[in-house]
Amino acid sequence: STSGFISLLRTSGIGVLLDCGWDESFELQALEALREAIQRREIDAVVLSHCTFEHVGALAVCFGTFGLRCPVYGTPPTLKMAELTLKEMRNARIRFGAGVFEAYSAEDIDAVTSSMVPLRYNQTAALGATQRDAAPDVTLSAMPAGRTAGGAAWRIRSGGEDVYYCVGLYQKKDRHVDGCRLDDADAQRGSNIFGTAPAALLVTDALIPGPKDSPQDPLPRPQFSSRGERDNALHEQVLGCLRRDGTVLIPVDGGGGRILEVLLMLEELYVRMQGGLDRYPIALLSTVEPHPSTLLEVARSHLEYMAASLAQGFEASRDNPYTLRRLKCCTSKEELLRKCGPGPKIVLCSPKSCEAGIAKELLVEYASVPRNLILFMEKPEPSERGENGGPTVAARLFDAVERAKDEAFQQTRRRDFYGCTIKIGVTKRVPLLGSELRTHQINEQQKKRKRAAEEAEKEEAEKEAVTKKNIAVAVEKEGKQQQQQQQQQEQQQEQQQEQQDVKNVVKAEAATTGVGSGAAGAAGAAKQEPNKPVTPRQRRDVTPQWKRAGGRDPDDCLVEGFVVPVGAARPVFASGPRVLPSFGGGAVPPPLVDVYGETLTDAEIVALKKNGGEETAAAHAAAMAAAAAAAVAAAQQKEKAVAVDKGGGVVPAAPSAPEVPMKTVTAAMSLMVRCQVELCDFSSRCDVRSAAAVLASLAPRKCAVVGGSYLATAVALGEELQREVGSGEEDCSILVPTPLESIKVSAGGGSLLLSLDAEVLRSAHFSVLGECRVAFVEGTLGGKGEDGVWSLGPNTGPSVRRGGSVFVGTLALPDVKVALDRAGVKATFKDGRLVAVQAAASSFDEKARVSVLLLKVDFAGNISW
Repeated sequence: STSGFISLLRTSGIGVLLDCGWDESFELQALEALREAIQRREIDAVVLSHCTFEHVGALAVCFGTFGLRCPVYGTPPTLKMAELTLKEMRNARIRFGAGVFEAYSAEDIDAVTSSMVPLRYNQTAALGATQRDAAPDVTLSAMPAGRTAGGAAWRIRSGGEDVYYCVGLYQKKDRHVDGCRLDDADAQRGSNIFGTAPAALLVTDALIPGPKDSPQDPLPRPQFSSRGERDNALHEQVLGCLRRDGTVLIPVDGGGGRILEVLLMLEELYVRMQGGLDRYPIALLSTVEPHPSTLLEVARSHLEYMAASLAQGFEASRDNPYTLRRLKCCTSKEELLRKCGPGPKIVLCSPKSCEAGIAKELLVEYASVPRNLILFMEKPEPSERGENGGPTVAARLFDAVERAKDEAFQQTRRRDFYGCTIKIGVTKRVPLLGSELRTHQINEQQKKRKRAAEEAEKEEAEKEAVTKKNIAVAVEKEGKQQQQQQQQQEQQQEQQQEQQDVKNVVKAEAATTGVGSGAAGAAGAAKQEPNKPVTPRQRRDVTPQWKRAGGRDPDDCLVEGFVVPVGAARPVFASGPRVLPSFGGGAVPPPLVDVYGETLTDAEIVALKKNGGEETAAAHAAAMAAAAAAAVAAAQQKEKAVAVDKGGGVVPAAPSAPEVPMKTVTAAMSLMVRCQVELCDFSSRCDVRSAAAVLASLAPRKCAVVGGSYLATAVALGEELQREVGSGEEDCSILVPTPLESIKVSAGGGSLLLSLDAEVLRSAHFSVLGECRVAFVEGTLGGKGEDGVWSLGPNTGPSVRRGGSVFVGTLALPDVKVALDRAGVKATFKDGRLVAVQAAASSFDEKARVSVLLLKVDFAGNISW
């Protein structure tokens, strides 16, 4: 793609998206090929090399609009700062632009963050393993790439072949991050990011910002030859502007990237001046959520991914290098004026393209003041597109200034700048007038009527649902009441039957003995002899046993067969009103509740009694709604503001003005640039010489140069390669693919995919070598099958195998030491060499004979002794 770094790698049936960048034109048409690939489900994973917008800008669109669902791999700082970058780009358009941003939403960003999978350096992620014990089809691993905190170069291994994705690779050491290591000394220390095996494909870039050596040179060269030269130039430019009471405006990426290097450089400049610059504040203005200081918090919590010197300094002094006490984080111009004042200062603002946000507003404000300085930390390329499809504001400004300097050089032989004019678009919010206002009002009325109709339909549906629910509740309640009445009647009949049975038994006993035992017998005796009183013994016989024991009535228990304990005050679950002795013997009825189980108040109970003691669910719901509406009206009445006049009288506050319909318009304006505009390259992109060093280290069969490079870049890269590694790399083809162009890379020259015959497979004897099984086979090469794979049948000729063993793999000194220890030879490491000593001595000899064997094995596999 020409809108950012986007490449799709297909291997072993798995698709890996190499970065997912975008530009600030936000054109979906540029991502049409990516949309089609997502719809065909050709993408199984995404890997991120850096956190800038040109590497991560299209992630939110893919997960939101296109519906991509797959893991997004990256180092922890890269993933966190990628989230900040996406939010910062969106907020810059909403807060300082049209007020709306339709490219992607906050929910799309949340979908991206939920799919992020952090990987540490040298940690492996497996793709395509469908079975538990099966080997993965593709593995991913990240290695330090330099340039940004957490920047990664990716090694993608599939079928024994390696594909390296090295975009933004930087070998030199910066303040905040170490560069990648490629030389042999680094390989000995184990910090070389590449292995020794040749790669099948290398995907890299060769973008070099800065002026050209000459107009005839097709390849631009770096602006500075060393970091010291770059720092001195920056110090002179910043100090010169501050000493003439000017403000330094530095456009940067507020979400992450090279801004961390710039902040450390400015902190070092203030420390070097020993307090001479303390009266010039440093401010960072961005729309990063929730606050611009979030970026510093991310940097402070990921020191392990930065330069080793920063981590060592933190361990020694416990002072985090990103605790920048001179830096003031702001979110608006008002806050900037309040914290830093109107005097000279250094302002870092985002985005670096100055297409929108606070950077564009400050550019319009500062550009007309001659004593100010606009300092770009990265050359704005004309190929970077803005919202109107053309170059960005920063690119047009830098190009106009360079042309003005060239014209001044032709006249005065000096590159002085006296001013220029550029056209930029300014977005404003203006009220609607005339026919636009009437059209807007008509549309709003139609929308209002439509919403009212929808709400009425919804209300009718809700009422119908409530009515059905009330009917169901009423039917259920009536059924329960009938069931309870039937149960009560059955219980009463059972009790009457039991009482009648008791009476019959008592009568029978009275007829037999003449004296009743129990209540009925005593009553019968009293009836036969009315003048004779009942004796105390008869009265004791009348008292039930449970009452004589001091317990409760067994009828109070609802569970059949449960014996009421002695001394129980009352049942836990009473079937009706009970007499509580502690309350003076008064009956306490259970509380009344409505059909929803809510306890009714006294006022509601009175209202229910007036209405016959019944309340339907609809009536109760209506009453509750009326009460809620009355409460809301009372609260609104209470919150009405009042104003007190000078005489102490109270008058009602003035009503608020109605909201005026607004629209967003972009008007072109001519910006007169009179301030100084300079470039101090802090991008640290991969140049051609670095790309040639990578090619020499990997020796890939094919190399693809991506990122908007031209054919002249590939030609110059080939020439640099010939000078770096000699003429032994003619087989490496350097390609510059155009958008939507496919590059096919076959298996390596020493590798061949074969289909083995069953007899050949049975004759093979496998040995374990690491994670693989290796066997020597020989046979006759057959033809290609339907799947295009060659077949290997039994050997029909003489055997070609030679005697002896064959060493497979890379020789490592620890493995040699283990082998010597097993053989009984003592081996030790000394000065980077493996020394094996075997000694034998006899106690009867005056001079012991000692035989010493010195074995030297270098990293090339050469052995000498």
